[in-house]
Amino acid sequence: MPGRLGWSLRRIEKQTGIRRETTATCLKAAGIPLRSPGAWGERAPPKPAKSVTTDPTASDSACQPYRVFIEQALLAGRNAMPTWQDLVDLHGFTGAYETVKRFVRKQHGAQTPEARAVILTAPGEEAQVDYGTGPLVRDSTSGLRR
Repeated sequence: MPGRLGWSLRRIEKQTGIRRETTATCLKAAGIPLRSPGAWGERAPPKPAKSVTTDPTASDSACQPYRVFIEQALLAGRNAMPTWQDLVDLHGFTGAYETVKRFVRKQHGAQTPEARAVILTAPGEEAQVDYGTGPLVRDSTSGLRR
């Protein structure tokens, strides 16, 4: 019987043409254990939670030494992702992106997204580009790039 081979109910259904629900009922009635969905073997024990501290001075952010650099990047209109990339590339920062993101959010609060216009058109009627200014194009009359 396929259930004894450790096949999934989907594989049994594919091979026999019998619905998974029917197969599961029959196998349970025969006393054949089914593996739970998604269980491909023994599950790893859950990871222990990291210790939590309520003392704000107990754990300074890894971003603190780069505070001035981060502030300048934010004033220049950059967000946390390119700032983190620059920290890694230029300063050898070893912290994760999430560390920089939390630091920025803690210093400046969450940013509210800008309003965006929604343009409704029939399929294929228009093309839309949501980013950038486009490539330089040479004007045929003046010869200048614009």
